[in-house]
Amino acid sequence: MRFDQHRALDAIERRLATDPLRTGGIVEVSEVVRFADLDSGKEASLLRLGLLVDGLARLLGDGGVALYPVAERGLLSDTELTSNERMVLRRWSDDGLLEILPPGAPALARAGEVSALTGQPVLTRAQIRGYALRPTPGGGGSVQLVPVGPGPSPVPDQALRALTRMWRCPVPDCPSYGRPGVGQPPPQLAQGVPMCPRHGERLSDAGARPSVVALVVRIGGLVRQRFAVAAGTPVVVGRAPDQHGSVALGPLLDEEARTWVSRKHVALELRPDGVYATDMSTNGTVVVGPDGRGRLPGGQARRLGERDILELTDGVEVARAGTAAGSSDATAPGSVMADAPTIAIRMPRDNR
Repeated sequence: MRFDQHRALDAIERRLATDPLRTGGIVEVSEVVRFADLDSGKEASLLRLGLLVDGLARLLGDGGVALYPVAERGLLSDTELTSNERMVLRRWSDDGLLEILPPGAPALARAGEVSALTGQPVLTRAQIRGYALRPTPGGGGSVQLVPVGPGPSPVPDQALRALTRMWRCPVPDCPSYGRPGVGQPPPQLAQGVPMCPRHGERLSDAGARPSVVALVVRIGGLVRQRFAVAAGTPVVVGRAPDQHGSVALGPLLDEEARTWVSRKHVALELRPDGVYATDMSTNGTVVVGPDGRGRLPGGQARRLGERDILELTDGVEVARAGTAAGSSDATAPGSVMADAPTIAIRMPRDNR
């Protein structure tokens, strides 16, 4: 059982992020791990995060969507979790996959702030303002997410300005704002002042955030991977490209698709006037758009329309996030809980 739990937690880890380009919902981790009715299991279990990952993936039809987790620091030493679960939480925190707040900070309020800044829902059974998805047991160990609230609200102008800048925390090696890259979490806005939610320190402006476009890879109509293309940093997509930051599809493809998708199939680049694609493949790339289908010229960069879809082979597509699939034969996303322990035991409460 321990080995199964370890593999399940590793699978969950791959679906956590504090970069809103990758996430589709925000969770307050303490609430989730104690939501025993989700699986009729013990009082606290970190595996319940996986149930919410699966529920969100089914709701969105997105097998690559991640959760944005928020927690107060006390959770790292919560004795209702196993020592291995506490160790995993500390690793997630150190790696910037989990946003940890100072002791006593209201984590659910921070989750609501991230929701307001990003337009993504909070996955919670609590009553909060704004857009939420309420998790409920769905039978057979699954979780259903029921939309509540008015739906996504427009992001305030002040927040939009904060999201267009890069920020630096004065605390050395801050996992959220101390590392280079474009995938920063939204700052905490205290009376309009950007603050580090982890350390409570005022953030300094580190310059304009590079322009970024979020893209997805769909296989069989289902999103299997999300990635971003930033200005000045081309991304190569293919069966097994070896460039830094490339997107490798080999493990996601069946045998037939692997014979048609080249090792380096297509290069994507963000320029001031849009996303450009350059075919690098042996078998070619098709562009599917509102005006029909056409072949991408080999070796020549072509600007893509916002609704254009790149078809690497039948059923393998690259497009902007939110673009409708070119095929409609999507299947249910795979579960991150496939390796989870199958026996759930509810532990009696201590009557001390």
